[in-house]
Amino acid sequence: MLRAIIFDMDGVICDSEPLHMQAFQEILKNEGIMITDQEYYDKYLAHDDRGSFEEALQTHSRPLPDLKGLNALLTAKARAFDELMKERMIIYPGVDAFVKKASQKYSLALASGARRLEVEYVLKKAKIRDVFSAIVSADEVKNGKPQPEAFEQA
Repeated sequence: MLRAIIFDMDGVICDSEPLHMQAFQEILKNEGIMITDQEYYDKYLAHDDRGSFEEALQTHSRPLPDLKGLNALLTAKARAFDELMKERMIIYPGVDAFVKKASQKYSLALASGARRLEVEYVLKKAKIRDVFSAIVSADEVKNGKPQPEAFEQA
């Protein structure tokens, strides 16, 4: 019997993947790496930002940067994504009504590979922040997607 529902955010509550892809491509381009939309969707979509950068650098035969260098890439990508999110974030139609109705019968949690700031922004914009009893973002886990840690915590 179903007792609870764990939602993902990107691609479920909002259409943010094209924005993540654009920001990721922009930062990689600054590193001399060009990736196609198809490459992004085939290889990096299921990863959190850290995993995406690590995978892209390895795929394109680039050395992995030290922690400071990786954090610089993550910060640059976050800034680019935040700007895109403010301009073009799309909440899927009907999500708010569905989530609110589901919360009347089930406990709801959200497990996302997005940063906590992004999660909070989207949930507030969708007006559904208060219906989730647990929220786990990439900031709260050691092993991001595709590892199941966020879903296990949720």
